[in-house]
Amino acid sequence: MVGALLGDRAGGDVRTSPHSVRPVIRPRTREAPGAARIKAARPASRARWAGRGLWTAYDGRVRRDPPTERGSTVEIEGSVVLVTGANRGIGRALVGEFLARGAARVHAAARNPAALGPVVAEDPSRVVPVEVDLTAPDTIAAAAEAASDVTLLVNNAATHAVGHLLEMDLALVEDVMRTNYLGTLRVLRAFAPVIERNGGGAVVNVISVGAFGGTPALGGYPASKAALHSMTQAVRQDLAPRGISVHGVFPGPVDTDMLAYVLEHEPQFGEVPLATTAEVARATVDGLAADAEDIFPDSFAVGVGELWSRDPKAVERWLTEFG
Repeated sequence: MVGALLGDRAGGDVRTSPHSVRPVIRPRTREAPGAARIKAARPASRARWAGRGLWTAYDGRVRRDPPTERGSTVEIEGSVVLVTGANRGIGRALVGEFLARGAARVHAAARNPAALGPVVAEDPSRVVPVEVDLTAPDTIAAAAEAASDVTLLVNNAATHAVGHLLEMDLALVEDVMRTNYLGTLRVLRAFAPVIERNGGGAVVNVISVGAFGGTPALGGYPASKAALHSMTQAVRQDLAPRGISVHGVFPGPVDTDMLAYVLEHEPQFGEVPLATTAEVARATVDGLAADAEDIFPDSFAVGVGELWSRDPKAVERWLTEFG
């Protein structure tokens, strides 16, 4: 059903809307590092997901839309960036990508700054460690004072707790919502004035394709990302007059420690083709540079995003039935 709605991808390219970014469809040349965990099942699972229209090959390139009426593209070179959750996973890959694209400085934020040593070592002259705990407002306020030169904020940090909402410890659900939604909002509220004082810039919220449907086994995580998606839409309108663009990133499954945690409890998610953190970071920065509001940065996300743009209920049904 999903594959039929998505249609045939054999033609090669994917058309873009004015506010979305889509990769060019080309044969995949390498596998994600985590693929070894599911190597035996990969050929069959790829066929299964391709049949549903939710897997395509991806080489990391992005088709850029022309600047829209919202303004010019975001300047990466010379920008000052703050990335939360920068000690590992997508956050660490984003730090490296911004450095490679010519950012003047990257504030790498994490709950434990001591864990940022390897990240700072990538470029000690440009990477500054910062303490940010999304559940500790005092650390967020202190970070906004210390990183007063930020022009580009990337809200990437998040937490997870698997389980079914009607059965799992409600405290775990509250922690996920407090961190992923309210914590991100606190960071945004602290740094929006900073970016505005510095002449404007951009905010990037790393969300998830899980925002489009509540997979039962994933506890409060999909709800927290759905809330973040709605918040992204709301603040986009408020921040535009202040010279700040707001962008949502919707990755599919990515080979990270968080996914490894999920697989320990729900191994069926290992059937889904994994993206690398490097390709997600690269496509995210490509989408930001292209001024895309919605960025689908990996092969699986592209399939979900294409279907979501035409039939949101189909995506909802698939995500809710999966877990």
